[in-house]
Amino acid sequence: MPTFKGFTRDDAGQTLAVVDFPDARKFGMAVVNGSLQRTVTPNPHEEELTEDQFRGKFKVGFEALPTNFPDEGVDLGALAAAAEAKGPAPKGPVMRPGGQDL
Repeated sequence: MPTFKGFTRDDAGQTLAVVDFPDARKFGMAVVNGSLQRTVTPNPHEEELTEDQFRGKFKVGFEALPTNFPDEGVDLGALAAAAEAKGPAPKGPVMRPGGQDL
């Protein structure tokens, strides 16, 4: 379960979200006793994501993140599920080039 740990800034001053992936695993292939077998190794790591990368992975932007959060972080799986259950934001009327509503 990915966890939001806070915000940081890169060298250019862009805001990045620090996300911890404690249960991440790396899948690969290895030759064991002469046969090819699938391997799984633990790969816990942290990533610093821009808002576009964050939105691509979790389907929510930085605005959905709480400003105050506990030291252990915020579970992003629950946050993304809640945003998905809420559905997309309603869209306003669309205007045609001639000025008529659709």
